[in-house]
Amino acid sequence: MRYDRDWMSAVNLSLAAVSGRVLVIWLLRTRNCVNMVFWKSVLSVGSWATEAMGLACSSGKPVLQLLVVPGNPGFCGFYDEFMLQLVHMFGSHNVDVMAVSHAGHDSAGLSQGKVWCLDSQIQHKVALLKEHVLAPGRPPAVIVAHSIGSYIMLQAIKQLEQEMQAAGTLLHQQLPKVVLLMPFLATDWSSARQRMLRCAANFAPLLGRVAGAVGRLPCWLQDALVRLVQPGAEQHVRGSLKALMTADGVHNNFHLAQHEFRDLDRPADFALISRLGQRAAVRHYQQMRSALPDIEEYWSDKLTHAFCLEARQCKHVAELVYASVRRVYVLDFAVHKPPTSWRFSRSRIRDLCRGRFSDEDIAFQVRIAYRTGLSDDTAVCPAIQSGDEANCGMEAARFEFGATCVTTVGKLFAKTGIKPHQVNFVITNSSLFNPTPSLSATVMNHFKMSSRTINYSLGGMGCSAGVIALDLARELLQQHPNSIALVVSHENITNNYYSGSDKSMLIPNLLFRCNGSAVLLTNRSCDVPRAKYAIQHIVRTNLAADDTAYNCVMQTEDAERKLGVRLNKDLIQVGARALRENMTALGPKVLPCSEQAKFAASLVVRRAAKLQPALAKHLPASWLQPYAPDFRKAFDHYCIHTGGRGIIDGLEKEMQLSRQQVEASRASLYRFGNTSSTSVWYELAFIESQRGLAAGQRVWQLAFGSGFKFNSAVLVARRGIKDASHAAWDDFDASSVSYHYSPCVAVHQSHL
Repeated sequence: MRYDRDWMSAVNLSLAAVSGRVLVIWLLRTRNCVNMVFWKSVLSVGSWATEAMGLACSSGKPVLQLLVVPGNPGFCGFYDEFMLQLVHMFGSHNVDVMAVSHAGHDSAGLSQGKVWCLDSQIQHKVALLKEHVLAPGRPPAVIVAHSIGSYIMLQAIKQLEQEMQAAGTLLHQQLPKVVLLMPFLATDWSSARQRMLRCAANFAPLLGRVAGAVGRLPCWLQDALVRLVQPGAEQHVRGSLKALMTADGVHNNFHLAQHEFRDLDRPADFALISRLGQRAAVRHYQQMRSALPDIEEYWSDKLTHAFCLEARQCKHVAELVYASVRRVYVLDFAVHKPPTSWRFSRSRIRDLCRGRFSDEDIAFQVRIAYRTGLSDDTAVCPAIQSGDEANCGMEAARFEFGATCVTTVGKLFAKTGIKPHQVNFVITNSSLFNPTPSLSATVMNHFKMSSRTINYSLGGMGCSAGVIALDLARELLQQHPNSIALVVSHENITNNYYSGSDKSMLIPNLLFRCNGSAVLLTNRSCDVPRAKYAIQHIVRTNLAADDTAYNCVMQTEDAERKLGVRLNKDLIQVGARALRENMTALGPKVLPCSEQAKFAASLVVRRAAKLQPALAKHLPASWLQPYAPDFRKAFDHYCIHTGGRGIIDGLEKEMQLSRQQVEASRASLYRFGNTSSTSVWYELAFIESQRGLAAGQRVWQLAFGSGFKFNSAVLVARRGIKDASHAAWDDFDASSVSYHYSPCVAVHQSHL
């Protein structure tokens, strides 16, 4: 393998040469760097005077540090464009970025005639970490090391880890991730460039004197020489190359290269990377892929090894670093399987309602029950099945939560091997049951979690709250590296059985059934290889400012002051509007370019026709209709909230989905009923256990509910999943049940 090859995956992104690059940097400075202060100084690192530069937060305390460690030449000035792109990617997140030169690799003559070998550079980085990066009060740090900088930092981390273990502290809490960019870990003599560089390194003192002489030439002549040596070099690179033209600087460059080829003339120590667990975004060649099959690495030959010399390459590498540092994964999840004693046949509705409702209301409920798409195997908690309101109450509701959710969390811990004390965040969501202490506190108490665990309880947010809780967990993990979040979703029905006569409030009685789901999310490097999904996008649409949308699903009292949830007649129209707005926001993130181009062309034609009515007369009628992008080209699997048969029918027709694509939703509605915010997880469990997923396939979770809110989550399968174990679906035979279409009402006239 060759030193001058690149081992990162990339897309051949294009920026418009110099003018385009200047525009990009201007936008960065004015839009994303408003709260960033650029600095450049000489740091005291141990006994070394070290040149460094960076961008620091001027508003708020930083939550993360990014330390850029260069290759060779180890001059931090080469990475100014890369740092700007990192700031652009991290945007409004409070992040400090710093690049530091190697000892003796500077433009200020700090070396004073001294030269430093590879071991000296390692000790230099140990001191840097101790004194500046991991000092008390500093936030967690992510190291981004390039080329030989990767080897230097791995050795420095190894030494520092041993010292911290002896002191009884853990390094990974302060240093959650290390990103290695084109790491140079071993010499490869098949590379002509490496052989040439080794030969040149033997003349380090002479080359230093030559560079010193060049540095004294007129600027215009230096520019010409730089263009000759590095044709096509951009402005910031030419400035850095000229600044490096000092005798001491070049001498140190080639002296370090001499030690690189001598000390690394042996197999690479991949075990070091594996032992340290620094997996996120490690980039290397085929040897690393063979030695560490679970490593997260990227391969490409479209970028050069010296990526920092071109703005477009800096941009893409920054995107990869951002994705690796900020990405959140679904480690695993579990859904509740109700006991058979909780099953509630539709034939029992009449008996349950007798004495509590009028004959007309009973007939209405029985008729609706056979139109909802629910089977006779859905679950209702014992308190409601007893038919005695005295059996309901706070304790019965707590029992339902414990039986459905706490047990599910326990099974998830057992399945993943995660210990309760390892969880950093607990988030619960339940719209209609919000006791004191909270449900999240109930989970923490049951599993005796750490006093440092932070908990949140979301209430009143409807059937879309599961995705909202997922989004909150993602945001928390993006701000707190090396963490785990537990999301528990639930809707409690014990105290929410409506006993009045308002038909718009009776329907929830016939739809909602017992439920519970638990999801573990992580950003820990050690969890990445076994994580099931990466969260790619979450898009949330909220129409709460609109009165009609706000009132279409409302918990309220009827004329007899009986509490229930009213479904307004505007619900379908409001849901359709929320869906359109959500898809409009989601489309640019997920749709292929062909679909986006068709949508843009349709928009241009319709606007032109509006401005020129005469033109519209000559255009086909189909051209004047809004183009509906084909979302089937963006996703492989769909998890549509089980709001009811009519909702699934409507989305199937509107989005032109096949029966197989809505199968998970229909099966979940049929087997478990409307499970509120947990429905998207019951559906994903169906897909895993009954159909399977291939690595890289995308899942679209669509959740909507009161507020009115419509939320989308896009998950990407990290590995193939087939015949996954989900007890909730173990006894379900998808081939033998006609849940695709609800039974005809006429078949059940005997029940009316």
